[in-house]
Amino acid sequence: MLNQSLKLRAKGANRPVRSLYWLCLLALPLAAAAGCGEPNSSVIIDNAGNHSPMSVAIDGQPAGTIPAGDFKTYDLQPGEHSFSIMSNGRSLFNGTKHLDTSRSWSWGREYVFNPLGNQRYAVCKVVYGSDLLSEHTDDAIVKFAEYYKGEKADPTMVEYIKIKKYAEPMPPTPWFELPSGVQFKLRQPPETVYSEYGSETRRALTRVSAKDHAALRRAHAVEKPTEQDLYALGDVTERTLDTLDNLPPSR
Repeated sequence: MLNQSLKLRAKGANRPVRSLYWLCLLALPLAAAAGCGEPNSSVIIDNAGNHSPMSVAIDGQPAGTIPAGDFKTYDLQPGEHSFSIMSNGRSLFNGTKHLDTSRSWSWGREYVFNPLGNQRYAVCKVVYGSDLLSEHTDDAIVKFAEYYKGEKADPTMVEYIKIKKYAEPMPPTPWFELPSGVQFKLRQPPETVYSEYGSETRRALTRVSAKDHAALRRAHAVEKPTEQDLYALGDVTERTLDTLDNLPPSR
């Protein structure tokens, strides 16, 4: 018999904790919803950074208007689709995009399209509940690796790898595919979730400044981090997580 669901509150939901330790989190996948046939793909068209609405047509048919600073999600069959996007009397995009077939029967691919090309994005992890199990799991993985390598792991590298997981920069291109398992797209994760396990994480797509995006990309490319690299990564990761507070609440 399943345990009663627990209402869990996100750590740092109202104010980020200024510590590297809170970034050691536990990731538990969401159960996939069952479906039939080939899943649709999703295209998020983002009108952030624009002061005028966008008019969208897909495959020659009007697909609505996106207000300035907002976005809309379109569910489409995999394959080739034409997009025509206008704003303030000028064409922002008029061409085709290919939506690949799903990697699994349960999840369709998701794409982000910022026709102006002026936005940068990252995927963050938000923690609910206790992260104690995560710490034990990480320690076990480290000890396992040390056993086979025959040497102690560099503690700076261990912490660096842990922190990297919680603010992942997306490609700096107007069109890119989201990684799987992003539950919240350009919306704040809720302050509470219900769980049967006592701890959960959620992944959320957020907008970041071009400066912080570049810093994240540099940090994620470091192969042998120093303590200075570790603190720089912690700072930019924290600033990236702070941007979740600037997003509209989840609907």
